[in-house]
Amino acid sequence: MNKQTKGILLAAGGASLWGGSGAAAQYLFSTTNISTTWLVAVRLIAAGILLTLISALKAPHQVRALTHQQRNLAYLLAFALFGMMNSQLTYFLAVKYSNAPTATVIQYLQPVLIILWLAVSQRQWPRRSTPSCPGRCCNATMPWLSAGWRC
Repeated sequence: MNKQTKGILLAAGGASLWGGSGAAAQYLFSTTNISTTWLVAVRLIAAGILLTLISALKAPHQVRALTHQQRNLAYLLAFALFGMMNSQLTYFLAVKYSNAPTATVIQYLQPVLIILWLAVSQRQWPRRSTPSCPGRCCNATMPWLSAGWRC
């Protein structure tokens, strides 16, 4: 199997698993008393252990290098808390309080926030074509979420 085919299959598999996890979480939230924070914690801990074990088997020198430098551990911890946990928790809270399709659409609109963050933090507006993209995304997705409201 060539790299392109493998990449396409992995991307399709990842997207399918992501969609399935949202639907499964919506089912769990509607039929059980599982809390959102517990679900996110279990998912992230299990994924962290699994990926660490795979990495330790495939590239043990990289795992050792990560644990020997405190700066790398600080970056990893910051990414875990502010990146992964934040992303997962807000997604599953959106699933809990709305539904999986709405949460997924909202999550895929995150580039809008990234564009705004970069514009503010770098004090520089994006290229001329970039600001129109969030508007087009908003106009395309908002009717699905709100019965016709437009940005």
